[in-house]
Amino acid sequence: MMNITKIAVAVLAVLIATAFAQPSSEKVIVRTGMGECPLHMDGSTVNVEALLENIELRLNDLQLRTAQDPEYRRLTQPALSEIKALISLFPKEVYLIPVDAEIHRAVDADRFEGVIEDIRNEETAEEKFEFLRQTMQYEYFTMEQLGEILDEFEDIEDKYTSARILKSNIVDPENAYTIADRFADPEAGRTCVEIILYEE
Repeated sequence: MMNITKIAVAVLAVLIATAFAQPSSEKVIVRTGMGECPLHMDGSTVNVEALLENIELRLNDLQLRTAQDPEYRRLTQPALSEIKALISLFPKEVYLIPVDAEIHRAVDADRFEGVIEDIRNEETAEEKFEFLRQTMQYEYFTMEQLGEILDEFEDIEDKYTSARILKSNIVDPENAYTIADRFADPEAGRTCVEIILYEE
């Protein structure tokens, strides 16, 4: 339990070191002495409230990951609840000093149209994958744009492969659940969401 508490406090320390204005078509990666941390934003100026929302997202994710193991959940739940209680004590309207960070912006509509056209110009799935591998070196996409890219593939496994190639270049991975709507089979949609969020 102590280790989980330390991890959560470490996340808190990383996030409280940051300040930005962040639209949903951007992704902020914060760099600190403790490592890198992505920051999900909804377009508002970053204050403590926004950062605490990011911490709660991560705590909720931990709870979901432990849901299938009742014993592990029993051991971790008290620490998670205490951390959430501590979060509620933070002042919300405090603005922060910027730190070293990298901001990735999703491609605009014109560039994205070109990406789709380039995908269609490739004849085989492997050629399309290679194009995506080259593109991911310098292009970033929203989850909605990723959905449109997946629509260019008919085979479900090809859709999964495309998701694996591009998932590191998604600016709003917190919206991964929306990708499930692109699949006729609900189970296939859930699998794609898991690939984006949890697969290493």
